[in-house]
This record gives sequence, structure tokens and C-alpha cells, in this order.
Amino acid sequence: MKVNTIAKMYQQDVNNQGQDYPVVLQQYGSPELRAAMQLEQDYFDKEQVSCHIGYDVLWSSQDPDYAQDKQFSVTTKGLVKVSLVQGNDVYYELSCDSIDNEENCQVADVILDEDGTSLQEHLLKHCR
Repeated sequence: MKVNTIAKMYQQDVNNQGQDYPVVLQQYGSPELRAAMQLEQDYFDKEQVSCHIGYDVLWSSQDPDYAQDKQFSVTTKGLVKVSLVQGNDVYYELSCDSIDNEENCQVADVILDEDGTSLQEHLLKHCR
């Protein structure tokens, strides 16, 4: 179920060439992740300076290649790993619950590198 959620999110981003508003990650994000992303937007509106990561986290790139191949898997820690042809891996922490026998998963956080850097923690730290 987790992999399906992430695969669907990527397909939507490919279909729309990253032009969704709100961005696809906000649409699939948990309330906590959306709040952190909103902090970033509020900070930019107020300061006219960005406090975000500086690249598209889904594609780990400033200039995403939406046509690149990707593989989805689940790590032993339960994260969904997206292996991009560019050579980078992106990890997603999801929270899932079941409502009326239907699984519903949201992206709780994006782990940006093997050191465990959290997108949510980055935004909360740098966008206040």
C-alpha cells in the first residue's frame, strides 16, 4: 500500500511535469508535513528569501528528468525507497490508517540522504 501511494504520487508529478499547485508532496503529505511546508511558504512571503532545500526533493534535482526510470521498494525500517536512474535514492516515511477497510497513506516525512536528514526537520529548523 505504501509503495502504491508513492508510485501514484510520482505518476501524478510526471503527468503534470511538477506544475501542481499545491505541489504534489503537499497533496500527499500528512498534516504535520504540510504545516512544515506552509512555514516555508510563509517565510518566503515575509522575507522574500527561501529557506527550503534548494531542489525538487521528489527527484533530488534542481532540473528534474520526469522521464527517468525509477524503482520502488520498502526498506527494513519500513520506509519507501525510490531509486532514481540519476543515482540518487529518496526515502519516504508514511503513516497509514484504515478507514472503512480502505488503506489511506500519507507522506509523513521525506528522508533526503543516507544520513537521515529529514525534510520536515529542515523546514522547522530553517523557516522560523
